[in-house]
Amino acid sequence: MRSLLYLPHFTATSCIGIGNGETRAALLARRSGLAPCDFDGAPLATWTGAVQGVDALELPAALAPFNCRNNRLAQLALEQDGFAQAVHEAARELGPSRIGV
Repeated sequence: MRSLLYLPHFTATSCIGIGNGETRAALLARRSGLAPCDFDGAPLATWTGAVQGVDALELPAALAPFNCRNNRLAQLALEQDGFAQAVHEAARELGPSRIGV
């Protein structure tokens, strides 16, 4: 028996782009988001895939205790392509226990 997955809305944010439009453009252009590592104190000469703009982003005041790069990245991603609004609408329609993010 096959299980079906219903995916009515999605977004993508990574080192190749913020949101579906930038991500699609980078994929079509076969463009990588990797760059030489510029982390202070990194002893290894390597490449990393940093998402631009994450360090400048501020979380809402209510989320300040959870401020870290990972949570800022999650916030940035959730704000793209109308995704947060689509999640709220789906939760209202189907109930929050039926929603996966």
